[in-house]
Amino acid sequence: MKMTEMIGIEIKTTGRSTIPKILPENIITIHGKNGVGKSMASTLMEIAAGEYTFKNEGEFSKYSQIIKDCTIQFLTEKSETYKVHLQPYLWKYDKNFNRVNPMTLGKFYENGSEISYQKFRKVIYVRTIRGNESLHQQITFFQDIFKSKIEEKLQKLEKKMEFLENFENWFKNTSRQADLENYLKLQQTYNELLDNHDDLLNSIKRRTSKIKFHENQLEMLKKLKFILQNNPEDIEKQLILKKEQSKTIQEQINKNYLNLQEIQTKIKDFDKNLNKDEKIILTKLQKLQSKQENIIEILKTQYNISLDSITQTQNEISNNIKDLQEEIMEIKRKIEQLNNENNRILKINSYITRLRDICSQACSNKWKDEKILSFIHTSYPKTEIKLSFSDLYNTLNSSSLIFKEKPALKDYQDKVKKLNNSIRYKKDILEKLSNYAEISEKISSIEKKQKGFHRSIDEFLDLEESYKKFQTKEKQIEELIKNQKEEQLDIISKLQNLEEIKQKIDESPTEIAIKSDLRKMEIKSEISTVDECEIILNKIEKEHNKEYEKLILHKKKLENVKEKIESIKKEIEILNKEVEKSARQFKFKNCGDFLTFVSKIKDKFSNYKKNTQKLYKKLKDLQEDISRIIKGTKPKNLKNKELITSQFDQIFRNIYSKKEFFDYVFKEYRKIKRFDITEKTIIFETKEEFEEKRDLNDFSSGEKTYAYCRAIISIASNVAKYNVVILDESYALLDHEHSMDLYKFQREKIEDGDIAKFINILPIKEDIAAIHSAFNNSIRSEEKIGNSERLAFLQKKFLDVSDFYKQVKELGYYQEIHFPYEKTLTLALNATNLISRERKDLSVSKIAPKLDYSFILDGSNIARNNTNSKFARISDVIKCKNRLIELGIPEEKILILFGAGIRHNIAEIEVGTFNTLLKQSNVNQAPKGQDDDWFIISFAKRNNGYIITNDYYNEYRKKYPNLKEFIENHSIRYNILQDQVYFEQDFEEKLWNILNNKSSN
Repeated sequence: MKMTEMIGIEIKTTGRSTIPKILPENIITIHGKNGVGKSMASTLMEIAAGEYTFKNEGEFSKYSQIIKDCTIQFLTEKSETYKVHLQPYLWKYDKNFNRVNPMTLGKFYENGSEISYQKFRKVIYVRTIRGNESLHQQITFFQDIFKSKIEEKLQKLEKKMEFLENFENWFKNTSRQADLENYLKLQQTYNELLDNHDDLLNSIKRRTSKIKFHENQLEMLKKLKFILQNNPEDIEKQLILKKEQSKTIQEQINKNYLNLQEIQTKIKDFDKNLNKDEKIILTKLQKLQSKQENIIEILKTQYNISLDSITQTQNEISNNIKDLQEEIMEIKRKIEQLNNENNRILKINSYITRLRDICSQACSNKWKDEKILSFIHTSYPKTEIKLSFSDLYNTLNSSSLIFKEKPALKDYQDKVKKLNNSIRYKKDILEKLSNYAEISEKISSIEKKQKGFHRSIDEFLDLEESYKKFQTKEKQIEELIKNQKEEQLDIISKLQNLEEIKQKIDESPTEIAIKSDLRKMEIKSEISTVDECEIILNKIEKEHNKEYEKLILHKKKLENVKEKIESIKKEIEILNKEVEKSARQFKFKNCGDFLTFVSKIKDKFSNYKKNTQKLYKKLKDLQEDISRIIKGTKPKNLKNKELITSQFDQIFRNIYSKKEFFDYVFKEYRKIKRFDITEKTIIFETKEEFEEKRDLNDFSSGEKTYAYCRAIISIASNVAKYNVVILDESYALLDHEHSMDLYKFQREKIEDGDIAKFINILPIKEDIAAIHSAFNNSIRSEEKIGNSERLAFLQKKFLDVSDFYKQVKELGYYQEIHFPYEKTLTLALNATNLISRERKDLSVSKIAPKLDYSFILDGSNIARNNTNSKFARISDVIKCKNRLIELGIPEEKILILFGAGIRHNIAEIEVGTFNTLLKQSNVNQAPKGQDDDWFIISFAKRNNGYIITNDYYNEYRKKYPNLKEFIENHSIRYNILQDQVYFEQDFEEKLWNILNNKSSN
C-alpha cells in the first residue's frame, strides 16, 4: 500500500470568518452551519495553491478587499510545516487566467524558511470541487491546467532566452564578432563573387555555344531559303538568256564603234580643210552676225522698227540715229520750258516738303509733343490754338491737307513724266541702232578680209553646220556606247551572280539533306515555301540577337565581378590580421580552425535561439487559442484547433470512458467516440453502433455530479507531493448509492497514494440536539431493559454525538473522520431511527391531503429550460405557475418541487426570491441525496397529478415499465419565449376535461 501520510491544516484569517482547524486524517467531512466559513476556507486554500479561478475581476476585487490577512499552515506527520502567508493587498489580477498572479500571492515557507511559489506548488496542491460546478467549469478547469502548464514552460523559455541573450553579447565582445562577421561577410561575398564569376563564365560558354548553334541553324535555313528561291533549271535558262544579251550588246557596241570612227574621220577632214586664221575670222563673223540678228529682232518686236533688209545703207542708219538725237533734244527743251513755266509751283512744293521733313526730324526728340506753338485764329479771336511738332507733322503728312496749286503741279508732273518716258524710249532705240551700226561696220571689215580666202561665208556656215552635226552625232554615239557598256556590265554582273548561284547550287546539299539536318537542329516543322523559311529565320535571328545581347551583358558583368574580386581581396587581407588576434585569444593557431569554431557556434546558437523564440511564440499562441476555441471564436492558428480539440477529447475520454461511468452514468451507450470541445458535447456510440450527440446537461444532476467529482479527483492525482481535494457540497445532488461509491473511490485514491487528503463540506441538515437527546433517552431505556451489548454501543455513539454536539454548539460545525478506518468517527447512520417517534415526518407525500387533481411543477427542469443561461431561473418557475392560475387552476392545486442542488445554480439576485418561495406550503425541495424526479412521479401518481416538465424520465420508464403509460399521459410539455409561457398543443382541451372531472386516472 502506497498511502501518503496525513496532513493537518490550520487557517487564520482577518476580515472574514473561516474554519480555523481541519483534522489531519485522510478523509474528513465537515458539517457546518451557514456562515461558519467552510467554503471560504476551501477557497483560500485553493487561492494559496494558485488554483482558484475567479468568475471575473469583480469577484477578485471582492476577495482582495474583504480578506485583510490570511495564514495557512499544512502540518505533516513527519513534522514538516508548510506555511502560506497571503497578502491580498499585494494581489494582482491575471486577466489571462482569471487568477491571482502567483508572484503577488504572498510569502511561502518550508519549516520556517522562505521558499518560492514554484517550490511550494510542487509540495502542496489544492483543488476544490463545488456543488454548483458544471461542464463549463470542468472545461475551464482543464483549460486552466493547460494554460498553467504552458505558462510554466513559457517562464522557463523566458529565462532561457535571457541567458541566450547574455551569452550572445559576451561571445560578441570576446571574439570581436563585429570584425569576424565583417570578415565572414567579406569571405562569403568573395565566395559568392567567385561563384558568380564561374556562373558568368559558364553562362558565357553556354550562350556562345547557343549562339553558334543558332548560327548553324541560320546557315542551314539560309541554304534552304537559297534552294527554295533558286530553281536550277530557271538559273540555267537565265544564264543562256544573259549570255545571248551580252553577245548582242557587244555586237551593237562594235557596230557603234565603227560608226564613231567614221564620224571622227570626217571631223578630222573638216579640221584639215579649215586653216586657223580662216577659222578665227569665220568664227568672229558668225558671232557678229548672230548679235546683229538679235538686235534686228529686238527692234522689230519691242520698237516696231523693221531692219529685215541688210541692204539698208550705213548712211540711212546714221540718219535715223541723228533724227532720234534731235527728237531727244526737242523733248528736253520742252521739259525745260515746263520747268520755267511751273517754277512758282515747284518752289512752293519744295518748301512744303522741306517743312514736313523738318517737322519729321523734330519729332525724333523728347519734346515732340510739347505745345510750343501758339496762335489765335482770326475767325475765333477768343480761342487760342496750341500746336506741337507732332501736330504739325501729322497735319502736313495728312491726306486731308489740300495744296492750293496741286492740280497745276500734277499736270506739270504728268507732262514731265511723259516727256522723260519718251526720252528713255528714244534713247533705247538710239542705243540699239548705234549697236547695229557698229556691228554692221565690223561685219563689213571682216567681209573685206574674208575675200582673201577661197570660201564664201555661206559656204563656211554650211561647212560649220555640217561640222557641228558630226560633233553632235559623235557625242550621241559615244553616249550610246557608254550606255551599252553599262548595260553590258550589268548583264555581266548578273551573269556572274547566276554563275555563282549555279556553282553554289552545285556545291550545296540537296533540299532533303538540308531539311534532315534542320530536324537534327531541333527545327522539326516542315518547310516548303520561302515565306515559311523566312518566318523561322526571323524567329531564330531574334533569339540569336537576344542571346548575343545577353552575352555582351554577361561579359560586362564578368569584368565588373573581376574588379570586385580584386577589391575584396585587399579588404580581406587587412581584416585577416584582426581575425588572427581573435584566434590567439581563443588559443587557436590556425585562423581557419578558429573561423570554423565560431561558425559552428554561431550556426548552432542562432538555430537554437530561433527555435526557442519560435517555440515561445507557438506556446503563447496555443495558450491564447485555448481560450478562443472554448469561447467559440476563431483561433490564431488552425493547427492549434486540431491539437486542442484532440487534447480535450483525449482527457474527457480518458476520464469518462472508465467502466464505472458506464455503470452509473452512461448506461444506454456502448462507448464514447469523442468529445467536441467547440459544441461542449459528447459523441457516444450506442449499443446498436450508431452515433448520438449528447450534452452532459441531458443527464440527471446526480449522475453529472458523480461523474464530475470522479473526473476532478482523477486529474488531481499525483500533481504535487501532498494533493488535497475539497468537495464543497458536491454530495447535495448525489443519492445514497453514489455518495457511498464516491467515499469508496476516495479511500482507493488515499490507499494508492494519489491523494493525501479529502475534505468533504456539507451543511448541517440533522437536528444534532434532537439526536443527542434521543441517544440519551435510548440509553436510559436500554439501562432499564438491561441489554449490555446494545447499551455499550449506544454509550460509545453517545460520546461521539456529544462531541459533535459540543463542536456545533461552540464552533457551528463538526468534523467526521472516514479514513483511516481505525480513526473513523461519524454521526450514527441510524440515529434518526432513535427519534422517529419524536420527529415530524417531512416526506413530500405529507405536503397536502390526497387531492382529486393537481399540477406539479418540475421546478429544477423549468428553472433550467434556457440552456444558454449560466444560472437556473426561478422567475421562469413563477411565470409558469402564474400562467396556470390565469387558465383557471386554483393556486392550492399547484405544487412545486425542486431538486436538492438547485440552490447552488441560482444567481445571487434570485436567492431571496427562492427562499421566499420555499416558505410557501405548496413548495418544497427533495431531501439531500435523493432524486427529485422520483418524488415528483410518486406524488403525481398518488394525487392524480399532471407534471409540468420537459423531462422524459427515461430512467424510470425503463426501471418501472408499469409507470411508462402514466408518465406519458400525465406529462405536459411547455416552452418559454420572450417571458411568455406556452403549453403543449392539446393542453386547453385536457385542462377542460380535468376541471370537469372527465379525465381518467
